[in-house]
Amino acid sequence: DNRLRRERLELRQHLIAAVDLVVDSAASGGLPLEAFHEHLVERGCTTTEELAAILREDGFLTFDPHAQTFRPASAMVCAWRNRTPRARRR
Repeated sequence: DNRLRRERLELRQHLIAAVDLVVDSAASGGLPLEAFHEHLVERGCTTTEELAAILREDGFLTFDPHAQTFRPASAMVCAWRNRTPRARRR
């Protein structure tokens, strides 16, 4: 929560959208890399690789190189997303 707040607003909004997207797709086996990229580009993000790197380094997401999918790094990420009001995450 505090980690995301340290980022500039535009980047923070993209980070939160990426976490939401991956958590929402976790039950279906993860979010394909291409879908991750396409969704963020549609939102106006031009730094999708940087975003993915930040979220992996900070423990929000994991990436399966064989399946080419993103998943939440832990159940705590899902719990944080589901229990933290959107207004506080932005």
